[in-house]
Amino acid sequence: MSGGFGAGEHPVDFAAHRQRRGEAGAREDFEQMLTDLVSAVTGKDAIPVRANPGDWGIDVLVGDLDGRVTIWQAKYFINGFGESQQRQVRESFGSARKYAREKGYTIERWVLCVPCELDAPTVRWWQRWSHERRAETGVAIELWDAGGLRRRLALPEAATVRRSYYDPYRPAGPAGPAPVPPAPYGPAEVPWRGGEELCLGGDRYLLHDDAAETFAPDRSWVSREATADRVEPAAARVRLHRVAVLRDTPDAAGAREALRDRAALLSALAGARGLPRLLGLREEPGAAAVTLVTESPAGPRWREVFGPGGGPLDRPTGGSFDRFTGGSFDRLTGGSFDRLTGGSFDRFTGGSFDRFTGGPLDRLTVADVLAKAARLADALAELHRRGHSHRMLSPDTIVLTGRAYEPALRDAGLAAWPVRPGEGPEEYRAPEQVRAGPRLPRPGPHTDLHQLAAVVYHTVTGHPPLPGGSPPVRATVRGFPAAADELLARCLDADPRRRPGRAGALAAAFREGRRELSRGEFS
Repeated sequence: MSGGFGAGEHPVDFAAHRQRRGEAGAREDFEQMLTDLVSAVTGKDAIPVRANPGDWGIDVLVGDLDGRVTIWQAKYFINGFGESQQRQVRESFGSARKYAREKGYTIERWVLCVPCELDAPTVRWWQRWSHERRAETGVAIELWDAGGLRRRLALPEAATVRRSYYDPYRPAGPAGPAPVPPAPYGPAEVPWRGGEELCLGGDRYLLHDDAAETFAPDRSWVSREATADRVEPAAARVRLHRVAVLRDTPDAAGAREALRDRAALLSALAGARGLPRLLGLREEPGAAAVTLVTESPAGPRWREVFGPGGGPLDRPTGGSFDRFTGGSFDRLTGGSFDRLTGGSFDRFTGGSFDRFTGGPLDRLTVADVLAKAARLADALAELHRRGHSHRMLSPDTIVLTGRAYEPALRDAGLAAWPVRPGEGPEEYRAPEQVRAGPRLPRPGPHTDLHQLAAVVYHTVTGHPPLPGGSPPVRATVRGFPAAADELLARCLDADPRRRPGRAGALAAAFREGRRELSRGEFS
């Protein structure tokens, strides 16, 4: 592995995590850096794993937790590596192995990452311990110590990671004046945790879960999004999106302004067609932070009603049949399947084993999916008419409200937000969100058509669309309307220019498909 720092660039000092976040937040900051570094040097999507309450012995993951994985274990041992740290390493590896056995996946590679150098006795301990564990378990075990981390950070593909975390206060270039030292986190920068109470502009909110947190590439601002219950002055379920400025830069000013633009857009839309309704925009003195508050629709997520991966089986089981049964089907049923089903498997599954297990849906359910997808396309058309796009559609950002399960968008997604590489929900990301190029249009309304089509395709067939082109829905779901199938295929085209020009066309095809399904049967 080769590479070096450019002229005038700072050497990496891992104490920057502690200077920036304090003792309490340094480990989390180091883990976030590691996630970005792994993505950069492997070219694969690295997944950070939060402790909720446990992290399965994983800090950063590449792979499939239903198959084979590589695990990076981050230990912020900034002051050295002694016996106490050795014990933590042994416990972490043991925990990772334990959960892999329990959950049924295979660890191919386990990488320990520490921001310190090892002395000779510790090197000997590490070599002996890692060789013994490798022989015992078959897991490839590696060490990324301070030197190994610096070598990887020096690679050209990791330049953005290096500058974001270790030299975020000036651009790369010739050596100049010493940079401003990192400032410790202020109150606006404290992560939001589920169960905590926030006070914003005199209103009080109880957070449901940890916020989704995104830092700017230059670390000049942070975005946090979460669902909460407003407890004062009047009870309401809300969605919060906050931009906190860490350093006053043009990029930070742009993020702040984008949130103001979104507030103006939602105010003009006034909750039309299931789009989010604006409740308020809270600005702190000096514009240090701006918080958008929108009404959060009440009801189950699309995934919880239709799937994919979260349909009728997941609802009673919490997504895990083993978890539901305590690892024993007999324990659940008392040795009798009739006791569980009331003597009727059809009654238990709603008449469709495929629907119960996450396979293709039955005719009437498919008709219902198309009817609701048509209403979503109407909402997107309204957004597009005003010059914006959502770009975050997935089964988790669509909520089904009321007794009729009317579809509504959980929030405004990325409307009015600057386009950034890699944006969008991972499983439903459109090709133009993954890679940019002079010949490929930027994400926009055509991105929404791709994402909505992907959600419908995945829901109806039980499997996600393939990047290189998917089989028609009719290959899985016999009798699916041909016109709707053809339009779905066009929406899923990798080239945005070959997709339909309007969301209204998709809405019309879905409605006609619903009528055909309601009149006939699969054959």
